Amino acid sequence: MKIRVLTSSTLAVAFSMLATGAHAQSGTGDDQSDEIVQAETTPAETAPTQPANAPIIVTAQKRSESINDVPITITAVSGDALTAAGVTDTESLARVVPGFVATNTYFGTPVYYLRGVGYLDTAIAARPAVALYADEIPLPFAATALGSTLDLERVEVLKGPQGTFFGSNATGGAINFIAAAPTDNFAAGADISYGRFDELIMSGFLSGPLGDNVRARVAASRETADEWQRSYTVPDRENGATEITSGRLIIEADPTDTFSLRFTASGTTDRSDTIAPQLVGRDPTVVPQLPAFVSYPFAPSDNARAADWSDIFPDGNTLQRDDWAWQLSLRADWEASQNVTLTSLSAFTRAGLDRGYDADGTTLNVTNLSVSGTVRSIFQELRAVIDVGDSIQAVIGANYQNDESDELVTFFLPDGRNGLLFGAFGLPPADFVPEIAFQESDSWAIFGNVDFQLTDTLSAALGVRYTDTATDFSGCAQAAGNLSYSTAIGGLLGVTGLQSGDCATFTLQPDGSYVAGLVSNSLAEDNLSWRIGLDWEPNPGTLLYASVSRGYKAGAFSNISAVFAEQYDPVPQEELTAYEIGAKVDVTPAFHVNAALFYYDYVDKQQQGTVIVPVFNTLTALVTIPESHVQGFEMDFQATPADGLVIQGGLTYVDTEVDGSFIGNTVFGPSVEFAGSSFPNTPKFQANIGYTYTFPVSNSIEAFFGSNLIYRGSSYSDFIRDDRLYVEDYTLLDAQVGIANPDQGWRFTLWGRNLTNEVYTNQIVRRQEALVRTVGMPRTYGLRFSYRY
Repeated sequence: MKIRVLTSSTLAVAFSMLATGAHAQSGTGDDQSDEIVQAETTPAETAPTQPANAPIIVTAQKRSESINDVPITITAVSGDALTAAGVTDTESLARVVPGFVATNTYFGTPVYYLRGVGYLDTAIAARPAVALYADEIPLPFAATALGSTLDLERVEVLKGPQGTFFGSNATGGAINFIAAAPTDNFAAGADISYGRFDELIMSGFLSGPLGDNVRARVAASRETADEWQRSYTVPDRENGATEITSGRLIIEADPTDTFSLRFTASGTTDRSDTIAPQLVGRDPTVVPQLPAFVSYPFAPSDNARAADWSDIFPDGNTLQRDDWAWQLSLRADWEASQNVTLTSLSAFTRAGLDRGYDADGTTLNVTNLSVSGTVRSIFQELRAVIDVGDSIQAVIGANYQNDESDELVTFFLPDGRNGLLFGAFGLPPADFVPEIAFQESDSWAIFGNVDFQLTDTLSAALGVRYTDTATDFSGCAQAAGNLSYSTAIGGLLGVTGLQSGDCATFTLQPDGSYVAGLVSNSLAEDNLSWRIGLDWEPNPGTLLYASVSRGYKAGAFSNISAVFAEQYDPVPQEELTAYEIGAKVDVTPAFHVNAALFYYDYVDKQQQGTVIVPVFNTLTALVTIPESHVQGFEMDFQATPADGLVIQGGLTYVDTEVDGSFIGNTVFGPSVEFAGSSFPNTPKFQANIGYTYTFPVSNSIEAFFGSNLIYRGSSYSDFIRDDRLYVEDYTLLDAQVGIANPDQGWRFTLWGRNLTNEVYTNQIVRRQEALVRTVGMPRTYGLRFSYRY
């Protein structure tokens, strides 16, 4: 029997009663091992036997230490709590991490922001300003993070520049996915969840010894779901199916008492549908426009499931993805002496994607595209942790990374303005316009960090990292299809005879003529990241800290719609200097609070913007904003006011602003002064609050219920305050109820997410003449059974 017999209205009433009916007695949360362990809390299912100030071990500074002793704002969430909150990928971390925002680009590439710091770029080789890691191994591109949430012990989210330990491209922070480790004794577990849209998620693990001093853990998951989007103009058309398969093998060995090895092999395939955006507006200044597009109805504003999409995509693609990623890594630790531990990290990572993407939200072919490409990364790090007496601890190391990428993006434009405008040249509408790009980057760094215990209660830290990076780029737009694009643009510039497959990006020559060809360029940069911190523990359970740090994001090229070679000019590295003061305080044994104030000084912020290009008017290009700043505060708490009751909450306020004078083009084309403007996709307020309450039903059975509210404030999808790009604030309500037998290791949960069926927008963007938005999932609900042996 399908779960669809449980009506959404019935479940909404039931969960609403839960959300308002907490009364404390005793027991545990949604899973005996579920806990959100953090310096910045996030409501979810939590073990109430865990005191609010219980020490949690994290590796934020590449050594193991209590989270309450680390002078950094950190959110650490257990793997079971991620499952309970419905976090199945990096983007959905926004459900549990205040201050984290995830959006998608024109090509469907994920973009991550922490405290307003992020990097918007369409290329598969775009390096996030929020660095991603798996067990301290870099995931240098968003595509390489596929499957990273499988069988986790926890995820650590570090906010603020992390350049000292995590290098360039961590100006916003770093996210480290930490896999569950093999166990000394046999252990096994399975989770099965079934929900609305026939969503079926099955995952499990086996762990235990293989022999003397050798142990292993194997984990796998499979997620499938039916289509949840429905066409609002064509009957019986659906989109949005899910099909993701992940696996991981970890083998650990201890050849001696002082030497250990850990080998990890992981991989994921994603055959899910690419989600179609909703058409919500038109830009009448973009002409010509197809009459069928001018009269096309907008998507219903009150229906998250309503969308439209085309059937025709370049290169034989459909909306179904063919994405994959895998990684091999080896870690070696050697206790060279009582005071020195050496660590080696080696990794080889590959990922690829191949998918169609409907950018205009209609059944027409206004802006359809296919994106395909691969990335490859080789990484090696050597470091040492050194204890010098009882008062000094140092971390020193070096690493090398080599990355390669190739990418093909093909536009299909016959019904769009950028295709129709060639009628003015007596040519048919341009159909296919491919773009190719290749990049290779070499980066090496040396780093060190020293912690000094100045007195019994006062300590200081000094960290520094030197990084040298060199990147080679080549790319161009190509002549293809009916050749209208290359014939018309080439003719205007005096270049004729271009054939299918030829490069059709044009370079100005000294004599004023143009030539078409592959554009090649290189960029070599170095930087010195650093951090200075002072920590004071006036009494046990209280940490006060202040720090000043500087981080960099490497300069970048992008695969964009380049008519002229200068559109491929790179942007230089961006620099961010952060000032932060904070406190981590055990107010009582049952009440823990964290708070931080921060100010970021931004220089040469990288951003994908627009430039004026003849014929096409506005096209994308990377730009830099000379000066800007970010300021704000964060506060969170975790309380256990009574047996069985855990209450958690968090609030983030972020204010961003462009400083000085910066003249730039809006997404609609006009050149304006950006001074005083806020960053795109950066809500000022984000908050969450929730509770979990557990009580005994019998000697062996316990029951539990709880709920969680998630709030995201309003923002704009561009630097300008244009109502057409306004993203409204929203509040989501999640809840869960169930029973468990901790002694026998089983747990049964009824869960619901977005129970009020809020229609909420993630972003609104202009894509040529179309204004489209992406929306979140409607109300979902289901059942989950968990077993641990």
